[in-house]
Amino acid sequence: MADKLDLTPEKVRIKDSYRERIFAESQQLGKSYLETLYFIIDCYFAFRKGAFPLVSPRAAPCPLFVPVA
Repeated sequence: MADKLDLTPEKVRIKDSYRERIFAESQQLGKSYLETLYFIIDCYFAFRKGAFPLVSPRAAPCPLFVPVA
């Protein structure tokens, strides 16, 4: 399912391990390599702006113990 969009420009340097992971993800999503790369970059910037707040299990209040009389 490789097409012209899957050919990364030579000016862009990506580690081979990242390239393989992005390619595998693009195959799983059924999208081109560049579409997947742009999606990852968009998610990164959205995360940086706080669109995906981190939720810690410790942040949730613990229920109080109420003895049964």
